[in-house]
Amino acid sequence: MLDNPMVMHNGYGKADPQEQMIDHPVEDVLGNEILPGDELLIAPDGEVVLKDNILDYMITQLGFEKKTAGE
Repeated sequence: MLDNPMVMHNGYGKADPQEQMIDHPVEDVLGNEILPGDELLIAPDGEVVLKDNILDYMITQLGFEKKTAGE
């Protein structure tokens, strides 16, 4: 008999770990996927941005300009 790891011995299916509820958003406002362990920044209006993408968010969404001192 073949054993299927998703079926218990009584024949009922086990919960699929990929279908478990996640407690974080799936994407940030820039469309980047958020994975478990990623650091997030949440704006007062509820927008979520990955910490690594905050500079891109400030430039594209808030209108900031990126410049280098002395140039």
